[in-house]
Amino acid sequence: MFMDFVEKAKKKVHFELWNFMIMDNHIDFLIKPSKGISLSQIMQWIKGKMYHSTTRYGNA
Repeated sequence: MFMDFVEKAKKKVHFELWNFMIMDNHIDFLIKPSKGISLSQIMQWIKGKMYHSTTRYGNA
C-alpha cells in the first residue's frame, strides 16, 4: 500500500526516491525533486493521499 502511494506520487509530482525508512511513528525519505517541484509539494501530495485512504477505510 505504501509503495503504491510513492509510485503514484513519483508520476504526479516528479521526483527521484533514493531511499526511505519506515519508523514506528513516521517515515524518513531521501528524495530529489525535479526542476520546478518543491519538497513541500511532494510531501503534501503523499500525506494527503495517505490520509484520505486511511480515513476512508477506517484505519486512522
